[in-house]
Amino acid sequence: MGKLVLVISLVVLGLAITCNAATYMVGDNSGWDISTDLDTWAQGKKFVVGDLLLFQYSSSHSLEEVKKEDFDSCNTTNAARKFTNGNTTVPLTEPGTRYFVCGNQLHCLGGMKLQVNVEDNHANPPIGAPQAQPAGGTLTQPSSKSNNPASAIPTSAGSVYGGRDCIVMAFLGFVATMFWVRDQQALLHAFGSGSSARQVQIHLALQELAFADKIMAQFLKEAKLISNELAAAGTPLGKAEFNANIFRLLPTEYHPIIADVSARNDHLSFHEL
Repeated sequence: MGKLVLVISLVVLGLAITCNAATYMVGDNSGWDISTDLDTWAQGKKFVVGDLLLFQYSSSHSLEEVKKEDFDSCNTTNAARKFTNGNTTVPLTEPGTRYFVCGNQLHCLGGMKLQVNVEDNHANPPIGAPQAQPAGGTLTQPSSKSNNPASAIPTSAGSVYGGRDCIVMAFLGFVATMFWVRDQQALLHAFGSGSSARQVQIHLALQELAFADKIMAQFLKEAKLISNELAAAGTPLGKAEFNANIFRLLPTEYHPIIADVSARNDHLSFHEL
């Protein structure tokens, strides 16, 4: 139990640390578009390792990640990565400066480009952070800017999943897990106790078994059924123990047969009896 609590505590701590990451919808309501003032949008924002950038754009645009010199000159022929699916998630996995431009050079020259300075947050990025979607992805493309990106993706102002809210969520998850563990232990205890009680009941049934006026085949069949129930309850009878219980219950006329069988070096099975 102590080890389980320790593991759960470490998981909760990991959640609390990684929950400091934020998700930003680039351009907010305007999205990744030539009409968006991307420089103003980026001002005042602190991007750190583990954050996510969400780019939503129409089919007349694309997204390219380039080097600084290509960013400055709007050269779109040497892109490191290019995306055209209209809905792209880019994880910020390491500190440094990232440069993004529209694949249409005229749009880039018109201001459709973004420089993102990523700082180290002294924590690892979230496990399983989404990777940027490849070109030709299956996500629906906005047909025009009338498709409001904010209707599907939170804006950067409302997309920071971290700090106090995330710690509360992690704590609630911890409490729920502890209740689950307690219930599982209670069930194990209950079923364990029930199993022991069942074994006692079956042993009593074996002790109370009587030959009476039964024919031998019927008597042995009843004894075998009780033996099978003991095996199912976790306490199977060996051949010697099974035979001893049978011989104990037989009337005196069977004693010569019992003496002959007992003199054998091996124990008879149920079928041999």
